Amino acid sequence: MEDNKIEERPVAWDTGIKKKQNLYTDEDLLRDKPKSESAEKRDEKRDRQREKKAKKAALSPQVAARNRARRRRALVYLIAVVAFAAIVFSSAMSLFNLQKEKREAQKELDAVHRKQEQLQAEYEAVDSDEYVEQAARSELHMIMPGETLYVVDKDDKATKPAVEATDGALRVK
Repeated sequence: MEDNKIEERPVAWDTGIKKKQNLYTDEDLLRDKPKSESAEKRDEKRDRQREKKAKKAALSPQVAARNRARRRRALVYLIAVVAFAAIVFSSAMSLFNLQKEKREAQKELDAVHRKQEQLQAEYEAVDSDEYVEQAARSELHMIMPGETLYVVDKDDKATKPAVEATDGALRVK
């Protein structure tokens, strides 16, 4: 026991002289030192808290049951609030995803409308008599009655009438 109370440590190494210092344990220091007012107040407060806890432990069974019911009710409310928050969060996320899908679908719809307008303009151009006549002349080499079709031979650069149309009949020369 005496080993715990007094401890010897060398001090002042820089002078080369070893001095021994007596060190006391915290219990020895506290036992000899008078308590200050703040320490006394702190101790009194701790004592009051301990007494309060002891009284709570000795409560009647009805009060204990009431406290358990309150804790249970608080837990149920907490679970309800957490569940409500989870539902609101998931609803918000699905709403966000639906709005994103709606924007994408609107972009696709706009692209389809542009393509439809382009095809409608092309159809109107193809449906005209001028286009049909021009396509028949350039692609099918057709001619109107009274016209002469000239074909240029790639080998012979001279032009000569190849077909003559008269009254609905074609004559090859």
